[in-house]
Amino acid sequence: MTEMTRRTALTGVAAAAAVALAPIGVATPVRAAAPAAGKQSPGWYRYKVGSFEITVATDGANRMKLPDDFVKNAPAMR
Repeated sequence: MTEMTRRTALTGVAAAAAVALAPIGVATPVRAAAPAAGKQSPGWYRYKVGSFEITVATDGANRMKLPDDFVKNAPAMR
């Protein structure tokens, strides 16, 4: 077992302060790696919204019949 000394307490406080001040989870914008090629390829869809270019990556579609109670607070639309 580790003995609690003033040195270990100060080390723990310094480590906790460093973790609290680290920029973890800071959102940074992501840039597309390549310019738009002018044509679409399956699974990658690019379009413009104002001055922003949006790239959507999809891994496919799943077509299945949904049960009538799939959404609890709305009736099924047929």
